[in-house]
Amino acid sequence: MRQALALFILAAALSGCALIERHETAATEQLLARAGFQMRAVAPGDSDLPPGEIVTRWDGKATLYLYADPDVCRCVYTGAMSHYERYRWLEARQNILRQLNGDEMNAASLDDAP
Repeated sequence: MRQALALFILAAALSGCALIERHETAATEQLLARAGFQMRAVAPGDSDLPPGEIVTRWDGKATLYLYADPDVCRCVYTGAMSHYERYRWLEARQNILRQLNGDEMNAASLDDAP
């Protein structure tokens, strides 16, 4: 009985982690799209791309920025340096807003303390 309960708890924790990872991937892909990255199907040359990371490639003319998602959309987002810079700006803005919202929530909870 204990083993079954332990396995259930482990499975629930792992599925929770997978759900969080999918949510983070979706959030990243939304930022990439807002920044101007284009989504395309995975090509044969993309097999060496690490999933969930932005990497650079030289195409002979310019540096390309690539983000592979083999799990959720089974696609690759591609962009130029201007798209990458916009993505980084959007990401930084989002992080600042998260911190501000967290600080406001922390301040509110401190105000409610006896």
